[in-house]
Amino acid sequence: LLQEQPLMAAPATASQTVDAIKQIQVKQVSFSYPARPEEVLNDVTLTLKAGEITGFVGASGSGKSTLAKLIMGWYPVTSGQILINDTDLATISSQSLRAQINYLPQTAIFFSETVRDNLTLHDPTITDDQIWTVLAQVKLSDRLKQVANGLDTQIAAGHVPFSSGEQQRLELARALLHPSSVLVLDEPTSNLDTENELLIMDTIKAYYHGIVILISHRAESAAYADRIYRFSNRQVVEEK
Repeated sequence: LLQEQPLMAAPATASQTVDAIKQIQVKQVSFSYPARPEEVLNDVTLTLKAGEITGFVGASGSGKSTLAKLIMGWYPVTSGQILINDTDLATISSQSLRAQINYLPQTAIFFSETVRDNLTLHDPTITDDQIWTVLAQVKLSDRLKQVANGLDTQIAAGHVPFSSGEQQRLELARALLHPSSVLVLDEPTSNLDTENELLIMDTIKAYYHGIVILISHRAESAAYADRIYRFSNRQVVEEK
């Protein structure tokens, strides 16, 4: 695995660095996956700003997650341009860009380690006090204190001893412990009940102040957004 070469290597010119991301501009972007000639997105233009939750809404396969992945630098755009703080994303190093982004997928991802290690990702500068503060923010501190081993509770990749809602809140706690200026939520509440969804979104509104991209096919989730872009037939239109 370590000897494998990336399928989409960053160009040698991608050496710029980026600090806190205040604005993302998508300008006339079109995209099709290398193995599929048909376009997923066509001539998309939009702007994302710090302090706003922006909803990407549309049916499955309409390009919502694809655009988020383009913004995160997972793929190069077929045509058009993405500007990060007025700098072309194509010139920014992947390491610098991804240091500013937290990504929460639909299914929470955990490693076969303790709760502490899953939250800190072995960053020795994160203290237990910081962990408990963030767990309180996501309403999980009481739950962890009830578990015999607390932060030393072992998680196995195939067996996570927490409910779906608790897993998503643990993943949000991990994001809050590793501050970033962009938070991408890819259908994170689609399998959750209303109570857990409300708790997660209230936590984000209270404690996360950067750019938030909320990807959802559910109108209920989109209601939390300050601005909504609807994806359909390769096009993106802002809802007024």
